[in-house]
Amino acid sequence: MKRFLMSLSLALLVFSCGADGAPYLSDAETSE
Repeated sequence: MKRFLMSLSLALLVFSCGADGAPYLSDAETSE
């Protein structure tokens, strides 16, 4: 359960940062 919570919070962190701080994601989508 703890591992699940850790991965969940990590995913939330990446997602919340990714909305602003990961322009490479939209770059990859645009070039494809």
